[in-house]
Amino acid sequence: MSRPWSAYRYAADQPDKVGRSATVVGESDELSPVEAGRILKVSPATVRRYEGRGLLKPSRRLPGSGYRRYRRTEVEALAKAIEDGTVDA
Repeated sequence: MSRPWSAYRYAADQPDKVGRSATVVGESDELSPVEAGRILKVSPATVRRYEGRGLLKPSRRLPGSGYRRYRRTEVEALAKAIEDGTVDA
């Protein structure tokens, strides 16, 4: 059974199961290494290698876990540059 389109839209002011306020439920401005890898068509490990080479930098790290988050616009720009051949990935 598929979810209605509204399930992927904004869910602000609706607490999640542990009482935190939800933000955006579908497309977000910040991406995990897995999500960034899907856009770049590479593995999450390669996303981290791109970071090490200075091609991409995390917008922040989550408190407590230290998980990386990347800006969608930067990931999409890198994907386009790789596709155009202007960046040697």
